[in-house]
Parts: sequence; C-alpha cells; structure tokens
Amino acid sequence: MGQRNIPLRGHNWDKDAKREDGNFDFFVHWKAEDKPVLKQHLATAAYNAKYLSPDIQNEIIAIAGDEVLEVILSRARCAKWFSIMADECTDVANLEQMAVCIRFVDVKSIVNEDFIGFVPLDKVDAASISTALLKIMEDCKLDLRNLRGQGYDGASVMSGLKSGVSARIKELQPRAEYHHCRAHALNLVISSSCRSVDMIRTVFDDVNQLTWFLGGSPKRTAILKRHLPDAKQVDYLVGDTDDEKVESNINIANAFSKSLLPEIV
Repeated sequence: MGQRNIPLRGHNWDKDAKREDGNFDFFVHWKAEDKPVLKQHLATAAYNAKYLSPDIQNEIIAIAGDEVLEVILSRARCAKWFSIMADECTDVANLEQMAVCIRFVDVKSIVNEDFIGFVPLDKVDAASISTALLKIMEDCKLDLRNLRGQGYDGASVMSGLKSGVSARIKELQPRAEYHHCRAHALNLVISSSCRSVDMIRTVFDDVNQLTWFLGGSPKRTAILKRHLPDAKQVDYLVGDTDDEKVESNINIANAFSKSLLPEIV
C-alpha cells in the first residue's frame, strides 16, 4: 500500500465494533479469507489483542518509515560524500518544522536526493537551526567530515556570511560550500519579473480580482452558471476546485482548523 501511495488509516472509528473503515483493516480481513490462522485470530482474539487499532497502525507506519530511512542512509554512507538541504515552514497546527533532505551520488554514479525527516523548531534563529541540522546528521550517523554542500533559501538567517546557518556549519566543516536553493532563486526571479513588467502585473491583478468578483458572491456565481452550462468551467473560473481554492476560503479554513490559545478580551 505504501508503494502505491494508499493510506492505511480510515476516517471513522467504530467504538462498538472496535474497527476502523480504513484500507489496512479491509486488507487484513481480505487476506484472512484464505489464511486460516489469521481468520481464526480475528475471530477469537480479544478486541485489544487483534493489533488493528489506530495506535498499532501508526506504529507499523513508523517502523516502515524507519526501514526506508535506513535504506536511504546506508546508500548515503556508501557514497561517503553528501550535501544537506533544509527549509522551514509553519504547518497547519502553527508549529514550525524544518524539512531536511540529503543529496549524494551513489556507487552507480546516480544523483540521489532523498527526504530524511522533519525537525520541529522552537526558534528559527541561526543558532537553533544549525544545532538542529547537526543533531539530525548525528542521529542519522552521517559524518560531518564528509559534508560537502549546503542548500538553503537566501534568507539572512540561512545565508548570512558571519552568523548564518551556512557560516556556522562551515566553521565546523570548511568544505561544506553553501548554494542558494535553485527553486527559491527561480521563484524570486519570476516574482521580480512579474512585478517589473507592467503588462504581466496587470494581467495577474485582473485575473485575481475577476476570480474574487465571480467567486465571492453566490448570486454572481449563479448568474455565471446560467451562462456557462459546463460546471467544471465555472469551478475553475471561481477557483472552486480541489486543486485551486479561493485564497480567502483557504485562509478561513486554516483559521478554524488551528487550535490556538483564545484571545483575552
């Protein structure tokens, strides 16, 4: 299921039946049809000894993740030289997390770029981030002496020449050269180009305002649907699709989904 990107967990936990409507539960009961031992276990074992609960599923996912990570790290250790890449962001729970990847050339001369984990951050200053990066390399048994590259965004916290993350790590490993992330650099170029060219800036502004005008009012959306019989076209015009939601709707949904401390009035 993992190889095919099929989630294990379901959405509803039946407290009476002690079952969940997930793919893992379905797969286990399906296999039990031609596995007498498994079928007997499911039929006779106590509900707390069937090993199908959400906690057990999470444990299985964690074990599988550890196995995949160990395969990646073993290949990286065989390659010896590696680079590290990191970028931090705030998730929907308002927690600051840093995604860490490594890049290396394996024994078959193939360039590999693999994700190795998320690192929670209490602070986003250079000292905290560099400490977290050194810690995850130590936990993964990646020798700092073999570090040859660093890839981050261009923010001063990461790229500062005196006290940035790249400078702090380079003090420990002078051969770990810093490179501005090409994706971030491309994004900056595109953003700057769109702001600099009047015609492009006007087009983006007009499209944004038009989408808001059509999707911000049920009455205007209803009028649009009368003139455009294709419902999918209407959804794309007002941004009401699974791939593209109206920005205001996203902000509202995110605000309600976060569990934050209430304000004192």
